[in-house]
Amino acid sequence: MHPKNMRLSEDEKEFSNYVLRVGDGNPLPAEMNEFDEDEEDQLILLTECWNETVDEINEYMISEADGVSKEYLSSDSFSIIDTDSENNETLYPVEYLNSLSFPCLPAHKLTLKVGAPFMLLRNLNQKKELCNGTRLIVTYLGERVIQGEIVTGSHIGHKVFLPRIILSESVTKHPFTLERRQFPIRLCYAMTINKSQGQSLKGVVLYLPQSVFTHGQLYVGLSRVTTKSGLKIIQGKDQKIGRVKNIVYKEIYNGLPHLPESRSDAHSEQAPQNHEQPSIP
Repeated sequence: MHPKNMRLSEDEKEFSNYVLRVGDGNPLPAEMNEFDEDEEDQLILLTECWNETVDEINEYMISEADGVSKEYLSSDSFSIIDTDSENNETLYPVEYLNSLSFPCLPAHKLTLKVGAPFMLLRNLNQKKELCNGTRLIVTYLGERVIQGEIVTGSHIGHKVFLPRIILSESVTKHPFTLERRQFPIRLCYAMTINKSQGQSLKGVVLYLPQSVFTHGQLYVGLSRVTTKSGLKIIQGKDQKIGRVKNIVYKEIYNGLPHLPESRSDAHSEQAPQNHEQPSIP
């Protein structure tokens, strides 16, 4: 007999059942709003529109973390898509390229410390689970390589060395492709909800300065953990206290969509179902 394991299994089953019913408006336990700043292994999740806030949180957390920091600067260049100018270097100086930031590219300046969590931005070796979104912990900071220990998937505990590589971003408003030679990583004390898909975590702080805005986003955020004790929720100041919206497209789960009987019905069929989700009594 293993009473602790049985108890854990009961808690996981209870929380799993709640997450599956999240669209029905079930209340979240009050303790989910009790955020412990000193608790380790808590990942902060935000909606996609708050990428800048993710960066701000990561910068603050690395500045407060123990240890000596080391900075790594990228080498940036570009390739022209369409221009008649012969003075491209004058048009796009290196300082300007360094200032550009994109969600799928590492920052020009990476500040790291041993023990800091980070995630990969590219698929490097799928057999070793070095894929886009894999989370690791910094274990060594060299001049040309860094070492990280994998903390997700089936390769947990494996240590790998990562070199700088050339990454590019062409889907932008700029008439050129940015090419950045840098470690293909980002700090991940915080990340967006979508980026966390497929990961199982011990602790999550679901930070919702605004309500979720796409189908299933709240479910993804809640289901990153397996017990209610591992989940905390922080709401924005302007939100209705104790409630968050849950966006659910019911027709996705009902097989083929029903034919509307009128134009007004058709409009309601295509619109997402906005359920205000009770969170904190």
